[in-house]
Amino acid sequence: MKIALVFSLGCLVIFPQVAQARATKTQRVAIWRIDPLGDLSPEIVARLESLLLQEMGRIVGDIVPSIKSQQVQRKSRALRKCQGADYCLAQIGRRLRARYIVSGTLASLGRDYVVRLKMVSTKTGKSVRGIAEVLSGQKDQLIEAVRVAAYRLLAPERLQGSLQVLVNIAGATIYLDGVRVGVSPLRHAMPNLAVKKHTLRITHPDHLDFIRKVKVRFQKMSIVRVKLKRPKILPVRKGPRALPPVVKDAVTPWYSKWWFWTIVGVVAVGAGAAAGIFVPRLTYYPKSCDNGACGGN
Repeated sequence: MKIALVFSLGCLVIFPQVAQARATKTQRVAIWRIDPLGDLSPEIVARLESLLLQEMGRIVGDIVPSIKSQQVQRKSRALRKCQGADYCLAQIGRRLRARYIVSGTLASLGRDYVVRLKMVSTKTGKSVRGIAEVLSGQKDQLIEAVRVAAYRLLAPERLQGSLQVLVNIAGATIYLDGVRVGVSPLRHAMPNLAVKKHTLRITHPDHLDFIRKVKVRFQKMSIVRVKLKRPKILPVRKGPRALPPVVKDAVTPWYSKWWFWTIVGVVAVGAGAAAGIFVPRLTYYPKSCDNGACGGN
């Protein structure tokens, strides 16, 4: 099924956009080879490589296919044993008068594919950039994934898209990756955004905040429609509301107040002093005079 799908993609004619057709600078890039891993058939690899060459050609303007790279390698005894090392790939690229040379692998991941590519500078003999991309097996997504892989390898700075945010209310503040963009409604889409997931945050004083990850797609405008919601409020009871009972302080009895016990204390002290002055001292008369108790001899 995968073979039939990829073969059908090889018959498609892709009409590039105006921005794609204009390469910033024509430069030659050679393809060494893309090796299949696992049980992938060479036919699938050939078709995906063909799609990749088309997209690379739109970026740099001049692509040398892998057939010519293999011919150069077979003619040179010193390069026949090259297994993809940077230094020998650079030698093959220099003989093809290419500025860069690309090699990679392709593996199957369920219904999808994983392509790994590296680009080697023929001048320095070192790897300039490497990528690993998942290519969807579905027809409508595979072409876009191949295009993204090509731009990510050759021109990552041109891997951009746009985002348009539509909010259901006016006056909401819009933030993208923590940076204030503007207030709704935005008149224009946000251009020249990196192809990745961005954090979108929308705030309004009367509504709950909206926070979500949004994906920006390559050379496409992603549209996000946001409906802000008001916070939930507890329902108000209808009719008069019973007031809590009023608790009054208990009345303090007069005999429990401080001034009453102060007076009682003063009266008690005065009564004790008066008793000591006016009450006559009692004389003690013992009943017997034994042991000199009466004061006699």
